[in-house]
Amino acid sequence: MDYQIFEAIIENGLLKPLTPIKLKSPIKVLVVVLEENQIELKKNDDIFNIEDLMVETGISDLAINHDHYLYGKEKKDV
Repeated sequence: MDYQIFEAIIENGLLKPLTPIKLKSPIKVLVVVLEENQIELKKNDDIFNIEDLMVETGISDLAINHDHYLYGKEKKDV
């Protein structure tokens, strides 16, 4: 699924993006509106900077066997 987070201005009922939107067209979208004073709070939220939380574990099968490493369940064959 494609998505893009962008800032916009709502003027006279029209949503005007401040940067180009790079999604296929036509497409139905869900718009969540945060007022200007809430924007900085969300930009500082880890979910918007998830790549900054990544660490190299050296575990090549972590995605497949995360339940093994987290909960001690039996490993799945890769």
